[in-house]
Amino acid sequence: MNEQHLPFRERVRKHVLNLLHNRSITFQELLKRSLNCDPAVLMETLQNLEDSKHISNIQSQRHFIKYYLTRSDTHQSRFPSSCEENSPGFFPNVPLVSTRTQHLKRILEEMLHDLPEPSPVYSQWWFSKSIYSTLIKFLLALSKPYTAKTPIAFLGSPTLGALFSHCSTNHVHIFDVDEVTLEKVSQHCSKSTRMIHYNASHELDNSFKSTFHLVFADPPWSSSLLRTFLIRSSTLLSTGGTLAISFPQIFTRPTISSERKKLKRLASQLGLSLKSIFPNFPEYSVPLFEHNAYKHHGITLKKPWRKGDLFVYTKTHDSPLDLTRLIEKTTEWNQYCYRKSRLFLKRDGLFEDASPSVEPIPGLEDLTYKSTTSRMASWKSASLISTRNRIAHAYGRKNLSALLRRAFKENHRPFSLTMPPEIKKIISDMLEIETPQNLSLAKHEEV
Repeated sequence: MNEQHLPFRERVRKHVLNLLHNRSITFQELLKRSLNCDPAVLMETLQNLEDSKHISNIQSQRHFIKYYLTRSDTHQSRFPSSCEENSPGFFPNVPLVSTRTQHLKRILEEMLHDLPEPSPVYSQWWFSKSIYSTLIKFLLALSKPYTAKTPIAFLGSPTLGALFSHCSTNHVHIFDVDEVTLEKVSQHCSKSTRMIHYNASHELDNSFKSTFHLVFADPPWSSSLLRTFLIRSSTLLSTGGTLAISFPQIFTRPTISSERKKLKRLASQLGLSLKSIFPNFPEYSVPLFEHNAYKHHGITLKKPWRKGDLFVYTKTHDSPLDLTRLIEKTTEWNQYCYRKSRLFLKRDGLFEDASPSVEPIPGLEDLTYKSTTSRMASWKSASLISTRNRIAHAYGRKNLSALLRRAFKENHRPFSLTMPPEIKKIISDMLEIETPQNLSLAKHEEV
């Protein structure tokens, strides 16, 4: 049987056994080579293999747990590729002079230090620090055929756009839904960089359509937003231009292989021709919300492990089809900041006129969402979410919004005097504030 047709968990199991063939490996090493498999699924797979006596573990001298095969009767199949296709392209080798590299490192360090905590509502995974220089080289190679001051767009990748603006004479435009992040990133861009606050589910301004010769897109990995970003990226791109877009790897979720095939068909309908695929690239750092999600599974995520597969397309023609019907409306949020942590209040048709209250979601009395997927019912029903991966139900949101606006704005008044104790307690827990006395908060309305 073709491995692509095996049940998802069985494919993960075979992949783990392949990785353990003739070697012992730590969980972190397995995770990094897991093709984006959910850490909890990977840990469950290891436990099942231990229970069936296929593998065992031993503690190394450095106190790391290493897994190894105990049975040799398992059939070793072909090592799964991160892509269903072979890359027809090349990996560019564009040197960066050492002085520029050091300058970029300083800019990157300062920018990352200034950024707020990544938000789970926007699926914000920043690139790992070590991958930025490679990404810059990659983009310099892609932009080499274009003349100076050619417009280049970054959709959903503000930090990379900011860094690239210091390496090129091209006009950089950064599109992103997160107004707070855009504000922070703008302080680290070149003067000519243009920041555009933009929700990709909304119609694109006509002035940006078919304007850019190079577009780099890093979409959230939900199936709907992958489609949306691919469509919007194609609309931004001029005929003959190049699109680089990150797609999830094949163990991200059970349906991702079929989703990737649909994205390939959609790309063709959009007039995009596949030029290259770069597997296991780029790499992402571990945001705090992801760390907190898996900590409750007994899994500590410290080092970068999540990777995408970068697809590079050329736009050969404008599509005669109107594919915007495939774009789904996304939830909009009000945003409030306390230092670097953030709180998001859902803004929709249920912004009701009732007494404000905040309550735990049934089954999540500790407020902690123990996953990063947006597909679970508890996540979909949550109307209050923090960057610490805490979620809750919020009621009377019209009045609650006004209450939060006052509390997060009145920097010189004690938090306890501006908010009812029961609401204050839950919000303090969601932001992981130990002592909420004399809390200073600054409110930012969401984008």
